[in-house]
Amino acid sequence: MSRGKHKKGIGLIEVIVGASILSLAGVGLLMTYALYVNASLVAPRPIQAAFLEDEGMEVMRLIRDQNWGSISGLSLGTTYYLSFDAGAKKWSTAASGVLINGIFDRIVVVSAVNRSVSKDIVSSGGTLDPDTKKITVSVSWLYKGATTTKQLVGYLTKLF
Repeated sequence: MSRGKHKKGIGLIEVIVGASILSLAGVGLLMTYALYVNASLVAPRPIQAAFLEDEGMEVMRLIRDQNWGSISGLSLGTTYYLSFDAGAKKWSTAASGVLINGIFDRIVVVSAVNRSVSKDIVSSGGTLDPDTKKITVSVSWLYKGATTTKQLVGYLTKLF
């Protein structure tokens, strides 16, 4: 008789051990799923930022094509934001801006360009070229308390 009671106790231990193993496997699957979801939300951000940089440079080209004075009249070294007026269907620069999609901050900085005697762009010295501007488009976003910034640098020349 004591042998039958002993078998029931072993069965209970097997159930507890089995339930523990299944619980650990379930927790592992949930943690893997949470990691996957987190990675899928963060992975597109650098790609989106690259598109926003390209868009920013294209907008500056569009502004240049509409009126070179809109580019040459900007204060050098000043931070500008890009603003789209849906009514006028026109882009412009602004002193303040809002986050794009509630995530990204895009700024544009215009700098002077100097040229050497051989007309090459130089970082210092040379002669000021009033018909060329260095455009720096920066896109930044905050994730888990850290800011990531991507930059695109290009040059615009007065064409018209």
